[in-house]
Amino acid sequence: MKTLFFVLFIFPLTLVADHKPSFTDSLANVLKKGGLDANKRIEILNTLAGRVARNDNNRAKALSLQALAEAKKAKFVKGEAWAGLNLSNITMSLGDLDSSAIFINNALLVKGLDKDPALMGSCLVMRGSIYRRKQQLELAIKDFLKSIIYFEKADYEAGMADSYTSIALLYVGKKDYDPAITYHTKALKIRRELGMALEESMTLGNIGIVKTRQKRYAEALKYHQLSLKAIENLNDSSRVAYIYNDLGATYLAAKQPSLAISYLQKSIKMRTELDETVELAYTLNYLGEAFEQAGQTAKAIYYIKEANRLAINLKNTKQIAESYESISQFYSRNKQIDSAYAYSIKFINFKDSVEATDNLKAMDQLMVKYETEKKEHQIESLNQQATIDKLAINKQRMAILVIASLFILSGIFAFLLYNRNKLKQKARLQEQLLIQQDQLTKAVIEAEEHERKRIGSDLHDGIGQLFSTVKLNLNGLFGRIKIDQEADQFLIEKTLALVDESCKEIRHISHQMMPNMLLKSGIASDVKSFIEKIDSEALKVTFEAVGFKNKLEDNVEIVLYRVIQESVNNVIKHAKATELDIKLVRSANEIVATVKDNGIGFDVTTKDEVAGIGLKNIATRIEYLKGTVTYVSAPGQGTAVNITVPVR
Repeated sequence: MKTLFFVLFIFPLTLVADHKPSFTDSLANVLKKGGLDANKRIEILNTLAGRVARNDNNRAKALSLQALAEAKKAKFVKGEAWAGLNLSNITMSLGDLDSSAIFINNALLVKGLDKDPALMGSCLVMRGSIYRRKQQLELAIKDFLKSIIYFEKADYEAGMADSYTSIALLYVGKKDYDPAITYHTKALKIRRELGMALEESMTLGNIGIVKTRQKRYAEALKYHQLSLKAIENLNDSSRVAYIYNDLGATYLAAKQPSLAISYLQKSIKMRTELDETVELAYTLNYLGEAFEQAGQTAKAIYYIKEANRLAINLKNTKQIAESYESISQFYSRNKQIDSAYAYSIKFINFKDSVEATDNLKAMDQLMVKYETEKKEHQIESLNQQATIDKLAINKQRMAILVIASLFILSGIFAFLLYNRNKLKQKARLQEQLLIQQDQLTKAVIEAEEHERKRIGSDLHDGIGQLFSTVKLNLNGLFGRIKIDQEADQFLIEKTLALVDESCKEIRHISHQMMPNMLLKSGIASDVKSFIEKIDSEALKVTFEAVGFKNKLEDNVEIVLYRVIQESVNNVIKHAKATELDIKLVRSANEIVATVKDNGIGFDVTTKDEVAGIGLKNIATRIEYLKGTVTYVSAPGQGTAVNITVPVR
């Protein structure tokens, strides 16, 4: 809000209010309607005064005086200082530098103004401008430099542009044009960015003046035309009068007097109508020089002396000195030596060269000090920025390190998670394979048992019955036939014995294939029944069973029985043993079966020895029960088969 306030209401040279013609009428209508609080009314009066000052200084002065009186009564600090600022600017335009100085000094003395840095800065620029016109350059540069401090504090860029412009004009006064261009360019950049058409026009014109001083007339004319174009929609007669003056001065310097006279006369007419006399002496002086170039010396000296008279009335020190110098030079150019000498003495007496030189030196010293302090401040700012950048870089590096660490940790975590999932999948696959393997083994074992039962049943009920029938028929046949020869009788008895032995063998095989007692009495009873059929004279067998009070699950009993059966058959077929010891021990968690013989043994480290079908069947069946089987043997040292099966 503060920035908006100053953009709209501060120092008239920096107003950026609506430039349409109706804006002034709108403000006047608001005042006529009334109903405003005191402060708001004062603000509108000040705004209207600044607006009207572009075309009617006397009316603008009356409005500002009214605003000043009401602000003092209402004790409205901003309104009072603002009105004083407007009055200072208006009276300076009217050529009254003394009154202008009084108004701006009173504004700067308003109590509490320093709390409003933007308004304070604008007042300092105004006072510095008065000092510049009075050739009090040291005081002028002090105010301009102080104004920059206040504007920077308020972050008021439009005000800073005013300060830069004022400093540039000081450099122009001392004919130091490069820094003048630098400061004008700074001001132009700000004013263009802020869209300040009037102020942009003023800056373009100022650059054109510098280009004229540098004898770059084409560039100067270009800047003046740009200056005129910038305000084509503003209806600002005062500004147009300035531009016509500058165009006339440029054509004068370029030795084109007819064009110079045309523009200068337009400027004089407009300024006379506006009652703006503060800059009129310059224009009159330029017009006199233009007539001199055109060969009209009578008119030339008239306008040059008129400029001198007006400067004396205005008490404009700078213009008085320049007008004395111009008259002296005119008389000198026209071979009027006495008159030239007389005005030269007046110029010397009026302008003390030593004082002026000291004044310029003081200004230079202040500018050097300002630039030095500014550079030191910039260096300090750069050092601070370098420190901040270094901290930012360190912070950035730390952030990158943290992010990289997090990324690496995330990668490791992701890898571990992936690996874990992979292991889980592998474990699940392995589990499924084991389940499938168990199911397959179970299916094979069940199919094998089913086939054993079928074969055993077929042997018992089929071939066994046939052999029984054959035996019965043979007994009947041989009972009806009388055998006389002893050899025939022996053959018949031998045949009947073979048939009877075959019946027993078939019955024995069928019982082995399908042990009837296995599902009835339990594994211990059936193993005992199985070994009782072994010829004790050929192989002495001992059997011991511990802990088998309750039956096992059917599949466990069947598989374990077949494993023991296979182990015993291996002993009978291959071991050439005379003794066989079988133990079955059941504990809470497992069954341990041991089949140990005193046979010829074998080399358990040889692959071929443990790769037989019988041993493979034993291993497969025990794996199905989640158990283990180990062989302890060596050639000539017998064999021990140790079987462990977990139970629930």
